[in-house]
Amino acid sequence: MNSEKLQMTKMTEEYAVEISTWKYEDEYKIYNMPTWEEMVEDEWALADEGKRGSDYLAFLTAGGKLAAFTRHTAQDGGFMLGVGVNPDSLSLGYGSEAIRQTVAYLVDLNPGADIFLDVRIWNKRAVKSYEKAGFAIRETIEQETHAGKGRFYRMSYMK
Repeated sequence: MNSEKLQMTKMTEEYAVEISTWKYEDEYKIYNMPTWEEMVEDEWALADEGKRGSDYLAFLTAGGKLAAFTRHTAQDGGFMLGVGVNPDSLSLGYGSEAIRQTVAYLVDLNPGADIFLDVRIWNKRAVKSYEKAGFAIRETIEQETHAGKGRFYRMSYMK
C-alpha cells in the first residue's frame, strides 16, 4: 500500500494514448484496450477530444507517472464511475485514491447526486478498492460489454 496522494489533472491525448498501451495479465486481460488507432477508428470516448475533456480525469504520482484514470458519465440522474489503474501500479492504493478524489469532485459538481459503478463479480481486488473508497454493493446485474456478457455488482457511493 502506498500512501502517496495522487495529483488529479485533465485527461490529455498523450495520457489517453499511454492508457491504450496498458496490458493486464491473466483474467484481467479483459480490461486491455485496443490500440490507439483502433480506438480512434471505432470512436471510443477516450479518443474523442470533447468526451475526454468532460468525462475523464488523470491521476499522476509525485514523479509525474500516470498511475490511474477515471471516467464519470451522467446517467440516470447521477454519475456512472469507471476507473483504470496502470498495470505497473496495481495494489498500491492508487485506484482507491483516484476514486476518492473523483467522488469529491463529483460531489462538489452536483451535491446529492447518486454516484455508482459496475464491477465484474469475480474482480475481488476492484470490489475491495471500491469498498475502501466508500462504495457498497447495491445489486447484481448482467450486462453486455465490448468484452462480452458478464455479471456485475452495481455499487453505490454511501454518502
